[in-house]
Amino acid sequence: MIERHYTTAQLCERLNVHEETVRKYARTGELPSIRIGNDRRYPESGVEAFLSARAQGGNAIGSRS
Repeated sequence: MIERHYTTAQLCERLNVHEETVRKYARTGELPSIRIGNDRRYPESGVEAFLSARAQGGNAIGSRS
């Protein structure tokens, strides 16, 4: 089965955050991604794991505390 991969723009829309926020998480290794040329793709399984980890930590992405 082929896994779905999000573009930065698609992930920003899904998470309701700015592109730089997504890029920061990718740069720090918190959000798994692969580089394709100058673009990044984010595997759905990595996004789900990232969201689960953030929710357990009490600081979910896109929330304002």
